[in-house]
Amino acid sequence: MTGGHDDFFFRASRAHANTNESLAAFILLALFGILHTVSPGWLNLCAVAYVAARMAHMLCYYADLKLLRSASFVVAFLALVGMLVVGVGATLR
Repeated sequence: MTGGHDDFFFRASRAHANTNESLAAFILLALFGILHTVSPGWLNLCAVAYVAARMAHMLCYYADLKLLRSASFVVAFLALVGMLVVGVGATLR
């Protein structure tokens, strides 16, 4: 793709690719939590936070809102870290 960040279709393509990159980590951490019988409330909270933050990230990417895009990326990342912590905590019990 030859466009830059000023081009909507370039940003849409990048947002899609970025989501695909983090989706594998989300699926693995969700399965890790499910298989280690973590607290469903905490795992669900982290999963919903991740999905909402990724949706916000994509919308902010489309709209070229750089600061909000970065903030939603951080929230999604922290949700993944939360899923990892909940999963590891369940294995240590």
